[in-house]
Amino acid sequence: MRIFLTGLWLIVGTASAFGYTSTEGREYGLNCNRNGYVLTPNQPVIPSGTLYLGRSCDAFSDVLGEGEWVRGRAGFRIDFEDRAISFPQQALSCPQPRSYDTSCQLTRDGFSQ
Repeated sequence: MRIFLTGLWLIVGTASAFGYTSTEGREYGLNCNRNGYVLTPNQPVIPSGTLYLGRSCDAFSDVLGEGEWVRGRAGFRIDFEDRAISFPQQALSCPQPRSYDTSCQLTRDGFSQ
């Protein structure tokens, strides 16, 4: 029984490791595909909707429209025309490493793709 519970804890713990919380206190789950990251709201009604972060630093929300995103040492941020969504002290990372896991870095001189 102890082994089963330990295994269950590891599975649940791993799943929660891919949850993200914005500065607004909204929680999102992460999925990855060949085009980039997909942040899906954990609550069904969130003003931002699903967030799509592309490999070329483009962003899209079914509610907020088009934008761009960047990551840095302090977390990552998504900028839309009328609104920005920040995820401080959090790093995007796919369960299976992807070639784009290091793209869209904010550098001292600007940001590089």
